[in-house]
Amino acid sequence: MGQKTSYFVQVIKFAVLSTQRRQFMDMYIITGGSRGLGASFVRHLESTDAVVVSLSRTKPPGRCVHKSVDLSRPEILGEIMVSVFKETDLSEVSSVTLINNAGTLPPIGPVQTLEQESILFNTTVNFMAPILLTSLFIREIQEFPGDKRVVNISSGAAMTPYEGWSLYCASKAGLEQFTRCVAKEQERVNAGVLIINFNPGVMDTDMQATIRETSDQQFPTRQRFMDLHKNQVLMDPDVVAACLLRGLGDGDLVSGETYGLADFNCLGPA
Repeated sequence: MGQKTSYFVQVIKFAVLSTQRRQFMDMYIITGGSRGLGASFVRHLESTDAVVVSLSRTKPPGRCVHKSVDLSRPEILGEIMVSVFKETDLSEVSSVTLINNAGTLPPIGPVQTLEQESILFNTTVNFMAPILLTSLFIREIQEFPGDKRVVNISSGAAMTPYEGWSLYCASKAGLEQFTRCVAKEQERVNAGVLIINFNPGVMDTDMQATIRETSDQQFPTRQRFMDLHKNQVLMDPDVVAACLLRGLGDGDLVSGETYGLADFNCLGPA
């Protein structure tokens, strides 16, 4: 009897030690992970042991899991999100974060000049897709016991109206309010999802190149962005990505809030 007891004690000790040695990973699901800020998130996270899933049209370089997604087709998003979690062993994961990063600026110009198809494309990618993905994400991980987070990438355009950017501004403003509403809902849930907005500032990405190529008639404020580029004050998206991920790691965030670079001790153009 004594030998059996000793044996079981050893088994229990081994199990405890194995659990202590076990390395739990952070998981990130990132839309638009092949370009701009999204690609910077992927590059940064691949230098860690995080599980990284990119939802994008093209696969980023590196080891991340890639799900080919056209965010302008909302009918496919449910199947994609379900497949992400079916292929993931959440028992090996300590936190799961969805970063709704993908966005598009065009069409640019007075709203009466815009084609219906381009209006639908812009508002679907910028507004409807993040809403749907957030809904699907929360549904899939509501029983997950670890940290659950959603980050919606916003913009100064959520608060500042720009001529020619009516769709982009409206989508970003709507997404910020959506974030605040979901945060209220999650307050009623035990171990609910933390959801925040993040304004990355003005970055040196393809979107800025698009702005500079736009005519003054389409976008009267173009010169401001030309000057930011000329004076080399656009933020490096790699720096911005590292800034946000460091802020997420600090764990002192309030659900529903909008954060910017300054909140995480990073500097950038206003």
